[in-house]
Amino acid sequence: MDVATGRGDSLLAMLAACPSCSVTVGFDSSLKALRAARARDDAAGLPLAAGDASNPPVRPGSADLVSVVNSLHHFERPAIVVDRAAELLRPGGAMLVVEMYRDGQRGPSMTHVLMHSWWGRIDRLNGIPHFETMTRTAMHRLLSGHGLRLEAWTDDGAGRDAKQGCGGPPPGAEELARLEAIIDSYSARIPEGAPGAGELAAEGERLRRRAARIGLAPSASLGFLLIRDAG
Repeated sequence: MDVATGRGDSLLAMLAACPSCSVTVGFDSSLKALRAARARDDAAGLPLAAGDASNPPVRPGSADLVSVVNSLHHFERPAIVVDRAAELLRPGGAMLVVEMYRDGQRGPSMTHVLMHSWWGRIDRLNGIPHFETMTRTAMHRLLSGHGLRLEAWTDDGAGRDAKQGCGGPPPGAEELARLEAIIDSYSARIPEGAPGAGELAAEGERLRRRAARIGLAPSASLGFLLIRDAG
């Protein structure tokens, strides 16, 4: 099952990688995200449900695999989400956690880190839970305990600095137009008169100039495979 499934991207990716796997459910507390998932052409019949990650709509101890993919930064208390997700596993069951991190990024990936931070501050002003991504150390610390044993972990940013350096080629016209539209959309959501509204607007313009000069690439992520103790 997939916790905080959003538009169902990770759920669909796992099903594509394992066609024989059965899925109990992908759940999310956002009805808007679930509507978007159900509207996808490639998601017909996908089992989706409304549910809070801190109080899952699934019986504890009923899952062989639980995934939490790029969702932890949407929770003010992610440790509770990890606790509840771990409780869903049968003894010996596995948890897959993937989460982007903010430290050690450079060039276009750092643009994403900075832009994500800006998005989060605007979302929180509008009552949407969206927080800073964690450092790698904080993520390892978060995922220790919970009755889970770390089986393996990966860092897709390893070696990326050498390839990417401090900058990349300027984005093409189509990519730049896409980035401009994203920045315009978020700038329009800054509540008028909110604390720090002026600085948020100015930061948006700085990010616009940075994106045009350096570009944007997905920030690096850590992946964790954890096993629930059988005892």
